[in-house]
Amino acid sequence: MTPSALKKSSSTPTKSELRRALIQRRRALIAGERAQATRRILVRALRLPQFKPGARIAVYVPFGSELDPAYLVRAARRRAMSRCLPTDSEASARPRSVRSSRASMT
Repeated sequence: MTPSALKKSSSTPTKSELRRALIQRRRALIAGERAQATRRILVRALRLPQFKPGARIAVYVPFGSELDPAYLVRAARRRAMSRCLPTDSEASARPRSVRSSRASMT
């Protein structure tokens, strides 16, 4: 289902239909649009009262066409915020803090 089809649909789309449409829209972004979207997200995040020193932020490693959170992670580090990544370890369901020495997330 295309994004335009979702707008015209009279029934409520399923979660998988929404996900498929959003992935299609994200893949259609060119590099400049992707960079602009990343900046808009960063600007919005910086305005949140929760984005403050000592707070925690959950981040992800981008996959496929997902936006890269690197700028957000750097801004969080500058504000002395904990950066957490989800883990697939069965030993712990809690996100783990990212160490500043990890080049990909600093």
